[in-house]
Amino acid sequence: MTLAFFLGSIILILCNLRFYLLKQGFFQSSWFLSSIFTFLLLAIVSLVLVRVGNYSPWLITIIFFCISAFIYLISSRKIANKELKSKNKTNTKSDLLQTLLLFAVLFFFGVIYAAYPTYYMLGVRDPGLYLIFSGYIAKTGGLNLDLPFLGQLYKQYGEVIQLGYPGIYSAFVRGLSEDPGTLIPQFMQLFPAFAANFSAFWGIEGVVRANALISVMGLWSFFMVGRYLMPFWPAWLATIALGINPAVVWNVRITLTEMLALTILFFGFYLLVIAKERNSIGWGILAGLILGVGVLNRIDSAFNVLVIVGFAIYSGIVARDKKSQKIALFSVLGYLVTSTVGFLDGYLWSYPYIYDLWILGSLKGLIFINYFSIILSLAILLIPYPKLQKAKLTSHNLFVFALAATIAITLWLLFAYLIRPFLFDSFDARALRELGWYVTPLSFILFAIGSSLVILQPKERNKWLPMLFLAGVTVFIYTWKPSITPDHIWASRRWVPQVIPSLILFSTYAIFYLYVLASSVKYKKLLRLTTLGIATAIFLIYLSSAVSFARPYLFKAMLGDYLNAYKELVEQLPSQQIYLTSNPEIASVLTYIYSKETVIVNNIDPLLLQNDGYFDDFYIILDGLFKNPGKRQIEGYHEICGPFLQKVEKIKPNKVYDRCYDISIISPVENKNSGKSFTIDLPASSEYFGTQIAKRDIEQGILETQGNKGFVQFGPHIDLPAGKYSVSWYGTFSEVSSEGNYGFVDVTSDKGSTSIKQKPLILGEKTLGLQGTVAKISFSLDKPVKDLEYRLYVNSDIKLTLHRIVLEKLYNDSNKY
Repeated sequence: MTLAFFLGSIILILCNLRFYLLKQGFFQSSWFLSSIFTFLLLAIVSLVLVRVGNYSPWLITIIFFCISAFIYLISSRKIANKELKSKNKTNTKSDLLQTLLLFAVLFFFGVIYAAYPTYYMLGVRDPGLYLIFSGYIAKTGGLNLDLPFLGQLYKQYGEVIQLGYPGIYSAFVRGLSEDPGTLIPQFMQLFPAFAANFSAFWGIEGVVRANALISVMGLWSFFMVGRYLMPFWPAWLATIALGINPAVVWNVRITLTEMLALTILFFGFYLLVIAKERNSIGWGILAGLILGVGVLNRIDSAFNVLVIVGFAIYSGIVARDKKSQKIALFSVLGYLVTSTVGFLDGYLWSYPYIYDLWILGSLKGLIFINYFSIILSLAILLIPYPKLQKAKLTSHNLFVFALAATIAITLWLLFAYLIRPFLFDSFDARALRELGWYVTPLSFILFAIGSSLVILQPKERNKWLPMLFLAGVTVFIYTWKPSITPDHIWASRRWVPQVIPSLILFSTYAIFYLYVLASSVKYKKLLRLTTLGIATAIFLIYLSSAVSFARPYLFKAMLGDYLNAYKELVEQLPSQQIYLTSNPEIASVLTYIYSKETVIVNNIDPLLLQNDGYFDDFYIILDGLFKNPGKRQIEGYHEICGPFLQKVEKIKPNKVYDRCYDISIISPVENKNSGKSFTIDLPASSEYFGTQIAKRDIEQGILETQGNKGFVQFGPHIDLPAGKYSVSWYGTFSEVSSEGNYGFVDVTSDKGSTSIKQKPLILGEKTLGLQGTVAKISFSLDKPVKDLEYRLYVNSDIKLTLHRIVLEKLYNDSNKY
């Protein structure tokens, strides 16, 4: 019922906004504007409620119904412009076809993005923190991360207790509070506030798909800007190029903020277009406000100010129109308000994050760019320059300017791509080359051509100037000093909001202009076909490169098994307990998502502390499957495992591996056979297993023999409590010719010196060539043992592929034994 009312309020406000916009004369863009306004309103209202600690879907529903009623009252009193209304009848079949094609693209990418999300349920890097914050907001109504129990433990045990988690700062350590349990979140929080709406109704499954909706809004905004700058077809193709870009695909499917930043940027740009075309100060203010809201999402969205500067240059220097200057002035003031609110929001609610960025220097640069650009824009718009007012931008001056700009851009691209990587061994030096992996190096050439063509044509220059200013500055800055860790695909984040979209837009325009040019000269049919062929080839090269790059993760949910693995882990953890761990990846997830209060201990194995008499009453979550529990009971083993793109530097990431965390749960009770069962299910290629004769294939998770004699597998040297157990080997025999004497499986302890049980390897025709159970052995332990291993030995002339090996501790009354 809550979901129905919530969605109903959103639909109602969307429809009322569209009703209002139709009366304003927005016929072709009414659905776009009403959709994005509703989307951003939901994000902003959610953040405001988080700030007052009272987030609730019901409260949002009530607020939206009230806003909707207000919009309806305004709309009903407004008289529609009949002249604008008559234009609505000029829509053609071509317009309908274009609309259908656009929505087909948006629907396709929305489905592809939502179908294969990334379940980044790890607490160290940014996506895990955003996921945690979203879930916690939905659960508690705010982002108060304080943990009273943490303060109590710190007072009792001192510095062995880590205060806070990665990305969740300790106010006590920072000197901001006297309470060790006071914690402060990292990052700006517009995105987690918005994603909390998905968590409130669909849990983790919703949070990991929040970006799919954001991406549809982002691609739509990008298309609308592209459609203003170019005709439908190049804008439509540019949208496809952005949607399939491998960096965009990755960043959309993970809980990161880049696509929200892109959406805000291009929507704000489009509102400036409306303000300019309608000579509307109100729309100019709104454009500035929206562009400034980006800072509430990401600090580096301060680069949105470059769009404002470009528009100010157009209004104050190129157009020199008083009405246009007023629009630009109010857009600057609107941006000043919300961008300043954004910086203050970060200062008040995430002070350590802002402080660290300031000390590192990156925030100083962003604040300088932000406010210097605002002052520059105000100077251009307010200070009279008599000589400048009389000056004329002649075609000769424009040619010189275009030539100088083109030469500067080309020289930088040539230096950064061909020379700089050989002068310095750093990611900064390689940045342009590695950016080329995502957009193809050809886009750099087309970008230089496209930008010079824009400058040369007065009509095009007037439209493109804000985008030209944004693209020129961000492409240079983010290929000169990306300011991000150099591993891929992580580093691609830096280029998603501004750089990649800019390169795609200018490259598309360059191709489109060359096609138009070919259509206007002698032999135009031949040249047009030739240009069309070249354009098609360029697009197909880009498409092929993008799909090839994204192939490992395009149709696969990254870390897709994590959610179920966490559920299984949490089910085994007793309630109302405090857990100790040295694993920072899982501690904050367990604490804030699953309400399992988990404490990180500093630089020491918590089991050693417990064995020395500390933390007698606490459960311990250990890294690794095979640890000696000392006097404690092993409650169970768990594996949090799922496919993830490899982390590499200097090369393209092109492989997916199993990102696994092996976990042992140790209880505080004395070690005795409690009758509890557990399972250790590992791929045959696991590092816990050794081999004498098999070839280990990590990617496929297998051990494969070629007919040699010896141990296919041995290990894992585990300490086990008393109880009943079974081990199963799963795999395939492709060839058997040993006439019945195939080998054996056995179980030993004490590093092989004590034999527990041995069993001959029995094979038959039914198992030949079929994947299934190769062998199974059951055994009983009357007392705890150390260094237990289970082994599979084969004689010669047997070709075997092992896939998985499973150890299971059975219930005492189990019939399996």
